[in-house]
Amino acid sequence: MWSDLDQSLELLGMFVAGVVLLLVVLPRVEDDLNDRADPARTTSRSRRNAAFHAWWRHRNPRQRSGEGGDRD
Repeated sequence: MWSDLDQSLELLGMFVAGVVLLLVVLPRVEDDLNDRADPARTTSRSRRNAAFHAWWRHRNPRQRSGEGGDRD
């Protein structure tokens, strides 16, 4: 009985590790490899950052016009 449970837990652990690998690790490795191969190409992370900053400027018009802030 315990050997069946141990085997099931081992398979479940390998499945969870595979899902984590696919969802977390591989996209980051892909972005890193793409950056090294072609530095001028934008990565998915830089596209997400650009989209966020465009959204932020839209929501904060003072920053868009340059009126706000304590910049010297």
